[in-house]
Parts: sequence; structure tokens; C-alpha cells
Amino acid sequence: MKVIFANIAFLSLIGTGCFEAVGQTAEPHPRPAHFERYLKTEILTGFGLQTSSYKGDKSTRRYLELGMARSIHQLGRHGPVSMGVLLAEEIHLGEKEIYGTKIGMYTHYLLDLGFSAVYYTDFQKGNLKLRPELGVGLGAVRIVGGYNIPTIQNKAFPELTRSDGQLSIQLLLPVKRKPVSTEQPFLKQLFKFNYGDRKNTLGRRRNRGVAIAAPVPATEGIRNRSVDKWI
Repeated sequence: MKVIFANIAFLSLIGTGCFEAVGQTAEPHPRPAHFERYLKTEILTGFGLQTSSYKGDKSTRRYLELGMARSIHQLGRHGPVSMGVLLAEEIHLGEKEIYGTKIGMYTHYLLDLGFSAVYYTDFQKGNLKLRPELGVGLGAVRIVGGYNIPTIQNKAFPELTRSDGQLSIQLLLPVKRKPVSTEQPFLKQLFKFNYGDRKNTLGRRRNRGVAIAAPVPATEGIRNRSVDKWI
């Protein structure tokens, strides 16, 4: 009989411990340091090779690239995820100088996807190309191949009429970096400029050193008028 009661007491202790363990709430773990996000302003440098299948010019043109970029970088467990916009100039210094003003957007995590619009000119003729891009990218480096889709004034610029493919290598050199929240979408942070914060800062500077009187409660004013009435 004593053995039975001893077993019952032992099982009761085990059950109590299990219920206490289940009832405990797990404390949230702090976010690891490698889950951080940064907004960067960068200088874009690059080099490009552009093929041509034009009957009078089948050479490969070499372009230097220089511009600015604004990007978001999320540091994760398996490496950085990036998204950015860029404004750059492609420059071909050959027998005939050609300049291409480019605006584009990209995102990459090993696989790089991008899209650019480039307006080429020799200051006599012009040609607009739309270029979807695919390649590899990680952090500040992009290696992508693009296909130049012809649009307006394509026949007016014979040298670029059949300039279909282009290989681009870009290096993004950060000049400014600041941490941002990881709770908002990439696109919202990428195109958000803190004009509101700047206005608040100017307002605080203007109000600096100016004493602001505390508001007088309504009951205080009524009491003062009552006293004045009987004096």
C-alpha cells in the first residue's frame, strides 16, 4: 500500500512540473545583429561591352559608366539582399563618341534582375533603348547581360540600329550609409525622402530659446473673475 501511495506522489510531482513548463511563456529573442538594413547613397562605376550586328559596323563597343545610385541593403542569415535605383552616363570614346544617359532599377540576391532606359546620342542623332537585364549580383557588385529593345528614332542612328546585346559590370561605392527599420517595405524606404523630418528640425530650431507659457485652466480663470467681482 505504501508503495502505491509513493508511486502516486511521484507521478503527481512529475505532472506538476510538466504543467509548469507548459505554462511558462517563452521570452522573445532579440533580433540578431546580422538582420540589419541600411539605406545607401553610392557612386556607380562600371564597364560595358555592346555587340553590333549592323552590316556596316560589326565591332564591339566599349563603354565606361559613371553615375549615382540609391539602394537598400538587408543583411540576412545567408547574405545581403539589395534593391536600388540608378542614374548614370555610358560613354563610348572611339572614332565616334557616343553618350548614353541611363536611368534604371535593380534587385539582387545572387540572381540579379534589372531594367534600364538608355538614351544614346552623338549630339546629332538620338536613339532610345529599353534594356531588361539578367545576371548575378551580391552587395555592391553587379554583372549582368542586357538586351537592347529598340524604340523611337531607331533607324535614324544606324550605328545603334542593331546594337542588341550588352554585358555590364558595375561597382557601387558607398559615400553615405544609415540604418533604417526592417519593418517597412523596400520600395517605400527606397523612394522616401525625409522632408517631414527636415521641417520638424527647422521648427525646433526656430522655437529654440523661446519660452512657451503654460495654458491656464478654465477653472482658474473663473475663480479669478469671481475674486475681481467682490474686490
